[in-house]
Amino acid sequence: MVSASVVLAAFVIVAGLGVVAASGRPSGVRIFLVGSGFLCGEEGACPDVSMADNGDTVEIAGDGTFNPATREATGGGTSVHHLADGSVFAHGTWDAVGLISFKSYGTIVFDGTTVEGGLALIRVAIHPSEFPGVTFSGILTVDCLVGSAPAGADEGVRLNVQDTPFNFNTEVSGETLFIPA
Repeated sequence: MVSASVVLAAFVIVAGLGVVAASGRPSGVRIFLVGSGFLCGEEGACPDVSMADNGDTVEIAGDGTFNPATREATGGGTSVHHLADGSVFAHGTWDAVGLISFKSYGTIVFDGTTVEGGLALIRVAIHPSEFPGVTFSGILTVDCLVGSAPAGADEGVRLNVQDTPFNFNTEVSGETLFIPA
């Protein structure tokens, strides 16, 4: 769960970026934060880590925006794939290329700024440095527990790298946040 200090930091960032619509109502666009930015002020918040059934882990950090109405997504970040023994298998970058779906868990207002919880499935392109010119497709699942999250939901991310055996399907650690823009 995102702490009050993270929500306060969200207020400072949102106010500084001027992303709240002039009417006072959020637009359809959301900013997403995944184990990055002001979330990193909390111990264990950055990067987000998820684990595959074989014990491999992936560290994900980044940010961007998405629009549920148009299913557009932009942004990106970094990733590091560790084998179960802790050694680095691959590292590189990822880009958000589209939104599959978004389900809001609701919003809270903190000191006049709205932050939101929910579940976003974002289509990503993964560019491992160890394999120049190779791009993998993946689905990044971002789960933020602000609002009324359903029973069994876990804060964090999951990453399914398409057409590979790499399915990091268990959240381990990290913080995420959606900010209506």
